[in-house]
Amino acid sequence: MRAGVQIRQLTGIKVFALLGIFYWHVWPHADSPDVGARLVELFFVISGFLVGLRNHGAFEVSASGCWGYVWPKIRKLYPVYLVGLSLGVLSVALRGSFQFGADTILPIVWALGLQQAWIPAAAMVYNGASWFISAWAFCMLCAPLLQWLLDVAQDTLGAAQGLVVYFVVTLAVRVFLEMCHLCSPGVYAYSLHSNPFVRLLEFSLAYAVGVWFRDRAGRGLSFGVSSLIEVGVVVVAASCVIGLDTVWPRWAFVLVWVAFVPILARGGGLLSWLLSRRPIVMCGKIEMEFFLLHNAIIGVVTALFFIFDLGGYKRAALISFLATIALALICRWLFRSSNPGVSFRRKFGSESSGR
Repeated sequence: MRAGVQIRQLTGIKVFALLGIFYWHVWPHADSPDVGARLVELFFVISGFLVGLRNHGAFEVSASGCWGYVWPKIRKLYPVYLVGLSLGVLSVALRGSFQFGADTILPIVWALGLQQAWIPAAAMVYNGASWFISAWAFCMLCAPLLQWLLDVAQDTLGAAQGLVVYFVVTLAVRVFLEMCHLCSPGVYAYSLHSNPFVRLLEFSLAYAVGVWFRDRAGRGLSFGVSSLIEVGVVVVAASCVIGLDTVWPRWAFVLVWVAFVPILARGGGLLSWLLSRRPIVMCGKIEMEFFLLHNAIIGVVTALFFIFDLGGYKRAALISFLATIALALICRWLFRSSNPGVSFRRKFGSESSGR
């Protein structure tokens, strides 16, 4: 499969995963499976899979290559990220729990530098979704290094054996980190949910699968057989998330997604056809804006509903959803272009006015 190809059904999966994460954050879910955590794991797996599929072999393995790959992505997302952070601070202020001090100011400082995911106490402060871009940016920064590591393994052991060894060693390190944390959380105090290195390992597993997939994506099965396989893998994945949430470790669910994503990416069946329809794919245009804003908007709307006694959960959830879509569209229009500064000036006429 050629680099740069768009796998539309994976965009569709992310759209529905975003809806699930929104529901998880906006609705009471005591004693429910941790669907939010599972869907975030899916996002990292899809991201790693696509980077390996599209970009392996094209990276410049150097400090400038690493920074040159991640910086354009941060530059495009940072303005909407700041909007989400500001709304998160506002939601805390509306609840009356914001007081100037180290506990309130330092998390803002870490967040401004995209470092909050490394600090468990700061990762979820203000905007509970903002840690994602902190960890995601670290994964993108390290993507050229993953290419180098995989190339070393394949040059040493051969293409197939090197890929298998890379995958197995990465998985072993990921399992080891989780066992250390579960056995001695006071000593190994990193967060399995937000720690960027933990997420990098999950990203790396999917990266290897993406590299493997790029030359093995040809179809060959009938529409009916492909549809049955797709439905089956969705049923298995959903059953694992719902039925084994309190039984399986986190790394096991990552493996579920690592198997799930290439099967859906292969296409050829009914589910992949439905997920790749244009209306769904168009919704994916604002996926990052929606993700970065939704939790902060939920906090603001919930606080306002409580202060002014505007209604219950259902109304607050609906207003939060509509407000998130609206603000995500606005931010996409304002900030997401190849040159945000020029785009902003053109939109508001500063170039023609001479300002």
